[in-house]
Amino acid sequence: MAALEGATVSVDSVAFSFLTDEEVHKHSFVKITSARLLDTLDKPVPGGLYDPAMGPLGDEPCKTCGQRSTNCTGHCGHIDLISPVYNPLLFNFLHKLLQRTCFFCFHFRADSNQVEKFVSQLELIIKGDVVGAKRLDSFSPIEASLPEDSDGSSESCSTIHSGARHPNNEQSKQSEWTSLQLSEAMSILNNFLKLESKKCKNCSTSNPNIRKPTFGWFHWAGLSNAAIRSNLIKQQTIEGPFGGAFEELIDAEDVTKSPRNKESATNRNLKEHQKLQHQFTSQKDALSSQLLPSEAMNILKLLWKNEARLCSLMSDIQQQGVGKKKAGHSMFFLNTVLVPPIKFRPPTKGGDSVMEHPLSVLLSKVLELNGSLADAHRSNDFPLIARRWLELQQSINVLFDSNTAKGQKDVISGICQILEKKEGMFRQKMMGKRVNYACRSVISPDPYLDVNEIGIPPCFAVKLTYPERVTPWNVAKLRNAVINGAESHPGATHYVDKLSTTKLPPNRKMRVSVARKLSGRSVDYEYEGKIVYRHLQDGDIVLVNRQPTLHKPSIMAHVVRVLKGEKTLRMHYANCSTYNADFDGDEMNVHFPQDEVSRAEGYNIVNANNQYVRPSNGEPLRSLIQDHIISAVLLTKKDTFLTEDEVYQLLYSSGVSNARPTSFSGKAGRKVIFLSYEDEIETLDPAIRKPIYLWSGKQLITAVLNHITRGHPPFTVEKGGKLSYDFFKNKIKNGKSSNGEKGGVSKPMKEKESGKVNPKEKQLEDDKMIIFRNVLVQGVIDKAQFGEYGLVHTVQELFGAKAAGTLLSVFSRLFTAYLQMHGFTCGVDDLLITKIKDDERKKQLENCEKCGEQIHRKFIGIKDENIKIDPLELQSNIEKTIRSDGESALTYLDRQMTNELNSKTSSGVINELLSEGLLKPSGKNCISLMTTSGAKGSKVNFQQISSFLGQQELEGKRVPRMVSGKTLPCFHPWDWAARAGGYIIDRFLTGLRPQEYYFHCMAGREGLVDTAVKTSRSGYLQRCLIKNLECLRIGYDHTVRDADGSIVQFYYGEDGVDVHQTGFIAKFEALAANREIMYEKSDELGKFNAYISELPKALKEKAETFLRNIAKEQSSLHYPTKDRSSDLVEHDFYKLLKQKFFLSLAQPGEPVGVLAAQSVGEPSTQMTLNTFHLAGRGEMNVTLGIPRLQEILMTASADIKTPIMTCPLQEGRT
Repeated sequence: MAALEGATVSVDSVAFSFLTDEEVHKHSFVKITSARLLDTLDKPVPGGLYDPAMGPLGDEPCKTCGQRSTNCTGHCGHIDLISPVYNPLLFNFLHKLLQRTCFFCFHFRADSNQVEKFVSQLELIIKGDVVGAKRLDSFSPIEASLPEDSDGSSESCSTIHSGARHPNNEQSKQSEWTSLQLSEAMSILNNFLKLESKKCKNCSTSNPNIRKPTFGWFHWAGLSNAAIRSNLIKQQTIEGPFGGAFEELIDAEDVTKSPRNKESATNRNLKEHQKLQHQFTSQKDALSSQLLPSEAMNILKLLWKNEARLCSLMSDIQQQGVGKKKAGHSMFFLNTVLVPPIKFRPPTKGGDSVMEHPLSVLLSKVLELNGSLADAHRSNDFPLIARRWLELQQSINVLFDSNTAKGQKDVISGICQILEKKEGMFRQKMMGKRVNYACRSVISPDPYLDVNEIGIPPCFAVKLTYPERVTPWNVAKLRNAVINGAESHPGATHYVDKLSTTKLPPNRKMRVSVARKLSGRSVDYEYEGKIVYRHLQDGDIVLVNRQPTLHKPSIMAHVVRVLKGEKTLRMHYANCSTYNADFDGDEMNVHFPQDEVSRAEGYNIVNANNQYVRPSNGEPLRSLIQDHIISAVLLTKKDTFLTEDEVYQLLYSSGVSNARPTSFSGKAGRKVIFLSYEDEIETLDPAIRKPIYLWSGKQLITAVLNHITRGHPPFTVEKGGKLSYDFFKNKIKNGKSSNGEKGGVSKPMKEKESGKVNPKEKQLEDDKMIIFRNVLVQGVIDKAQFGEYGLVHTVQELFGAKAAGTLLSVFSRLFTAYLQMHGFTCGVDDLLITKIKDDERKKQLENCEKCGEQIHRKFIGIKDENIKIDPLELQSNIEKTIRSDGESALTYLDRQMTNELNSKTSSGVINELLSEGLLKPSGKNCISLMTTSGAKGSKVNFQQISSFLGQQELEGKRVPRMVSGKTLPCFHPWDWAARAGGYIIDRFLTGLRPQEYYFHCMAGREGLVDTAVKTSRSGYLQRCLIKNLECLRIGYDHTVRDADGSIVQFYYGEDGVDVHQTGFIAKFEALAANREIMYEKSDELGKFNAYISELPKALKEKAETFLRNIAKEQSSLHYPTKDRSSDLVEHDFYKLLKQKFFLSLAQPGEPVGVLAAQSVGEPSTQMTLNTFHLAGRGEMNVTLGIPRLQEILMTASADIKTPIMTCPLQEGRT
């Protein structure tokens, strides 16, 4: 019922600061004094940590507010410490501050001019004049601020730069600091704290150092005798509890010894001498003892009084400049400790034993030690007080931060540990948490679903529920759901009205009586406040996610289909690349949104169809894969013809005619009537009429496109395919042409060899796909048509994401059905090579084996090939060279070998083996079809099966040698054969020898290790990026701004264009060819933008070039036929382009920082961990891949290992 309550108070800002003692007392409801928790009757002790005033422990009401434990928010208590202790969070800062303080005159030891300069800089930064503050740095301190007697020129230094900008000083004081101001102020403060000097520049006395023997306690480091003497001559002594005690003692002695005697001169001298000696020893003792918190407090009090300006700015920086209150020097010390309510540190009961919460244990320790310090004060025993005081300080340290307890075992976690790191409260319980209304299961593929649907098994559908309000329109549906109950599917689990929430009973009769309560007979307000928790059903929207969630489309909204009889989640193949999922056991999460606003966002914003392009570069992300592409090629190639029955069967199977299912269901005649019907598909005339009617496969695609774009003007696409123009032609084999002619080579073949191809003949081939006004004129549909600027991308651009989703869904079912009719399989005969080519292959590869000796001879300096050399001598020479020159010699040798082997295999028969030498020609060869059309696999896979495996590499080098000089025990030491270095001339088709198999496994294992290691590296890299950039977003004025409103970029990406929309801005041909559709869309555009009024310069220049080229083409006589875009008037074209540009601007509020971080982080998971240098480019060995990104983004080192500068050469200038 939370949805009924509205927000009453909006949070304006949140500030963090140190609490003063008064504030602690104001927050507190009870003073805690007793370390005991419960009395003998297990009742809370008053004044103990479970005092009822801090909230109820069990069922009894709260003593403060009278509420029960469920409603009582809890109340704080406080502990008053007997003596002040250091604040553990500021202890290190306090140490730095004391090191820079003079203990004699209580000013900073630095020169007053320097202090003045730092104050001026900080004041300028507070006003927002960061540049002015930096400029002050460049002046010398004397220029920056002159001594006091220079009549106010110290003031002018701070107004030189800021006066003009800040005429009114009151306005310029900001209550909130921007992140830039804070970081600049921190750096200036750190610069100030770096100034170290033993002597005070103001009173010229020598100051002792201060040591930290343990965290949370200070000791004087003592002074040399000479320094103490010189201080005494200047009559400077350290005051304080211990400093003053000795003088009092001397005076007391004097009074007791000679109360009445008149002092003689000698006596006076003696006394002076005695006093000096006492002062010397007292100083010596005082400076070798501990510095107690109370003494440090007095020192800081005086420092804050004497150096008021800089100190108040310091406390501002520590409080991050918010609020009017100043904590002053008291923020470094604690006199009271706030005790959190019992609600937030409840005891855990396990059987008979009760475990106290860690915070309660630490607080009771503080109370205990506080009591024992009070006893020590009563006994007036100095050493005991100091010891107990230190113990109390350490217990406070552990309460705040248990990391301060070094060397202790099993330390209880303190407040810092409860909050910080991955297991802390922020990341574990607030930024991410476990949720209800979610399910998780293994995923399986289902090509018959729509691309934005997800199949849910019934066992999940009956567990996940949605709170639907009862209205006159859905009352019939909800009544049936209530009657069905929790077990049978379209049912419900709970019923809520204004009085109570009822779980539906298992008995049907009782459920029927509940169902009767739903409907009021006549008036609408009878439905008010009634909610039914109904089951998940078809047409609902859910959020689907696969971990790791690396980029925005890793969570998308899908429409539900409950599939009876299934046990797994079912998903369409088109989503695989988006989620990076496969079906080898991957699991995915489904979340069911629980209110109407979330559902609306799911249907319209997060919907899977809308996530068509990659947010990092605007390329298409969703496409059909594998079998669907093969089926598409087979269906659309030239010689595919279908009978009437097949055409209608395929069109029906594709589901193109179904009207979209809606989530409405109700009785007809009840205020809304909804008709669902099947549209008629307009079929085309047959391509062949005699002897029987036949339709080409291309016509099926045309029919589908006509149906999907009905109601809009037809569109035009032109896109090159992956298949070459002669792919389906039967090539010539063994001197016989495919039609059986003897005598060598047919005419087209000769022309091809001579490099001449008749342009007319090439024009009619299927290497380029052209759709003209919805008609597939030529070309086949392969992987390229699902890629950038292909068929689907164009439909998405022109008709919207929903049309592209429908197209993919329809194609998927169409191609599935056609492949079941046609069939497709790969056999061994697809892999075989003709006898002649195979012999040539063997010969060429055996030549590669021989080149090893020549290169090794060159390597040891024997250039002449005629010189005979004994193999053993050659071996020992190789060994000598490698052992003496080490790594560089090996690298050189590896590179020479690799280059030689590459040059031998990159030409000759091996190069054309897979196109010319196959037993089955490419048109009929299934593996060739798979690799060329982009369905699956690449030329490398084909080559490794049919030709040879090639060089195996480990860490970018050839297989390394052992100490013995062998790569494997079966080779000779320092063997020069290419085979011993991991060069494999075997292929998978005929099998590998054991040594080759072993080398291949080594390379495979390296890949696995690399994958495991890089996951964690790239994960942490992405986290760092996102945390740094998550606050950047686009404002309403198209600037990119930080969380505190400081500008990062004036236009997003310098042109204001959204990455998702970049695709077609510069595709002028496509825009011009489809301008009717673009004009139709132009009604969506209201006024042009107030902030961006002109096209970017680069885009304008491109457009001018395009128009010039079109004009040239029209005027030239070579093309008598008019170009499609010939009637394009310049004015119209600019209007079209402008409209496209303004429709493509990024939306205000777009979180561009997160998008940028994900766009760098997501590809980094695909990078190999150590990218190795390319063979033959040894001198350009640059840090690449993840190490490079880590170096730039995470360590941010000042000296980059391999800095690179690219200098463009400009004509006429360089």
